[in-house]
Amino acid sequence: MLAKRKNILIAGIIAFFLLVDSGVLAYDSAGLYQKVKENATQGDIYRSFMYLRQILREYPDSKFAKSALFSLGEFYFLTTNYQQAVHTLQKFINKYPDSKLNIFVLSFLYEISKENKSLSNAQEIRNKIITFYQHSFLFRESKTYSYTSALLKNYKVQYFIDTIKFFIDEKPSFEIKF
Repeated sequence: MLAKRKNILIAGIIAFFLLVDSGVLAYDSAGLYQKVKENATQGDIYRSFMYLRQILREYPDSKFAKSALFSLGEFYFLTTNYQQAVHTLQKFINKYPDSKLNIFVLSFLYEISKENKSLSNAQEIRNKIITFYQHSFLFRESKTYSYTSALLKNYKVQYFIDTIKFFIDEKPSFEIKF
């Protein structure tokens, strides 16, 4: 009888580790967010996408929800699913209207508008980008804002007196002169 209990205990432990390793066991929002980053590190943004959606579905009010929603819109943008990107990015702006990340959301929307040749929309977004931050450049020539997403992309925007420059992973993305 003791041997049978020992075998059941060992089988239970093995099953537990198999479930953890396969990702079947539920994670909390922090665990899911970590899985997003791990998969992004390995270059598997499609698996990261699944975890982002799970965070938003199961933990919509967690501290990772804002970053997850941003990165979901980013995923759609990176995979050129522009219709879903616009929907998700607009949802981000509506849910987090005062977020500092909105400058990067607007940059995605601007790029999509240019890609779709929606020039009036691109002009409207361009104007929002220009007025997003009010700056005084006292004793410096520029102001820089940056963000590293859950998909491990590094975004940077530099405001100059007459130009705004956007970068993705230190490579110039686009600039707006005014």
